Amino acid sequence: ARKIIIFNLMAIVIMVAGVLFLNPFRDSLVQGREQALVTESRLVAQVVQARTAAGGPATLDGIGIGPGVDAFLFDAAGARIDMAVGPASEVLADRNRPTIISDFLTLVWDTVSAIKPSASDKDTKADPETLAHALFARAQGGDTVVNTGRGPDGGAVFSVATPVTNGGVVTGVVAL
Repeated sequence: ARKIIIFNLMAIVIMVAGVLFLNPFRDSLVQGREQALVTESRLVAQVVQARTAAGGPATLDGIGIGPGVDAFLFDAAGARIDMAVGPASEVLADRNRPTIISDFLTLVWDTVSAIKPSASDKDTKADPETLAHALFARAQGGDTVVNTGRGPDGGAVFSVATPVTNGGVVTGVVAL
């Protein structure tokens, strides 16, 4: 009986140590993704700025948007001019691999949560355009703004807005 208790305690200590060890790495991945979206929004804003400065249209046509990213271009008044959607993420497309233990635990969790849904489980899927437009007013000030929130599935949702300027005047906003 002592051996069983000792081995179970050792297993718990190893799992807790693993969680404590891996949590900072997960946080740095989230920060890296956020910084990548900031960089992408600045690049898209510079491309739109260069097009309009050369007399071209303010569109997102021909701009490679990252996988799984929705891009919006708003004019100075806040009206949506254009929208582009990046290709489907290859990581998300690979989720059809069966994982027996994880699939079983997900099934159990979904069954238990279906019995008594919590207040946060309401169908409140965030509309990407609404999230992007929420940053519009702050981005008109001339700075890139970031908003990090939680999606309906509990995952992180990032919104980034960068102003498009011509001659120091904000003429639009690119939001991802």
